[in-house]
Amino acid sequence: MIVLVVIIIIIIIIIIIIIIIIIIIIIIIFIIIITIITTTTIIIIIIIIITIPIPIIIIIIIIIIIIIIIIIIIIIIIIIIIVVVATSSSS
Repeated sequence: MIVLVVIIIIIIIIIIIIIIIIIIIIIIIFIIIITIITTTTIIIIIIIIITIPIPIIIIIIIIIIIIIIIIIIIIIIIIIIIVVVATSSSS
């Protein structure tokens, strides 16, 4: 009986560790994606500012910001879904 309890506890700890590792990996990937997106958009914005007049720049910047927000929301939703699936499948 005690052995069974110990095995169950070990399995739970392993599952928790796996979930934590998965979450950390997801967060790292998320950070990398955000940095890539932001750096590329900053470069694009700089190029645009150098070449195009102000009103068009403002419109493009607004569009880019909206796109970034949408991408971030999608990524957050995906992370939430993954975490929920991971936690529900483990329990």
